Amino acid sequence: MQTNYPYFKLYASTFIVETIDMTSEERGAYMLLLCHAWLANSRGVLTTKDDELARLAQMSLENWKKIKVRVLSKFKTSNAKIMSIMLIDHWKDCQEKSTKSTKAINSRWRKEKKNESKSGSPRPEVAGSENVIVTD
Repeated sequence: MQTNYPYFKLYASTFIVETIDMTSEERGAYMLLLCHAWLANSRGVLTTKDDELARLAQMSLENWKKIKVRVLSKFKTSNAKIMSIMLIDHWKDCQEKSTKSTKAINSRWRKEKKNESKSGSPRPEVAGSENVIVTD
């Protein structure tokens, strides 16, 4: 099962509405934290340490302390961690889709193998495949 998803869904209209009360600096910090939270091993979760969050938001600790209340209002805080519920939900959706896809392809593969064994010959090659032998 794939565990590395390089992107997350971001609906422009939702993002704009949810950040309409933020300055450009706050919005940029929020977006960077979302990206770092998505790429973190614990999908959607980051520390609450100001020095680390300032570094992730690419700003000085002084500037971070000025905007952190508004930025962190978009996250849920629990046990010295901040979490993006949106990202956690999206991660769960990705896992579910991956599991379903894996089951579907495995089922198809088993059916094809079963059909090959019944017919005694492998599945015909598709034109364009490296395994196709062309004779004149």
